[in-house]
Amino acid sequence: MGPTPAMTGSCTVTRIIDGDTLECREASQRIRLLLIDAPELSQGSSGRQARQALERLLPPGTVAAVELDVQERDRYGRILAYLFTPTGEMVNAVLARQGFVVPLVLPPNVRYEQQIRAEARRARGRGAGLWRGSAFDCRPVDHRGGRCDHR
Repeated sequence: MGPTPAMTGSCTVTRIIDGDTLECREASQRIRLLLIDAPELSQGSSGRQARQALERLLPPGTVAAVELDVQERDRYGRILAYLFTPTGEMVNAVLARQGFVVPLVLPPNVRYEQQIRAEARRARGRGAGLWRGSAFDCRPVDHRGGRCDHR
């Protein structure tokens, strides 16, 4: 494993968009949290619950530390990052631990892959968060791709 990069900046949260995307005051930037995938708002209550979970961790006005990985932006121009609460907790991992997201690994951004996968596995095993119901029967990536049965 290579050297761990220093924090690359900060994000003053202005708005939570959904369970894995938010806006920062700094240059009106959008940040997409790495290695996780939250239900879409169009997936109903599970999407709203995931958004609320992120908002509880980083309410508007919170200053979060930002850590980048290898690829800094996605095809939509969003910054790809790991965010840390003022107390030093990695938001990406906390959302997985609480059961509001599933892992979504898109190399080359894999620095915390094992940690996120382990948190999600434990959350699923204990039925935490959205694992209590059927929210993840249709994974967010499959919902976006129109691959779920919407009866």
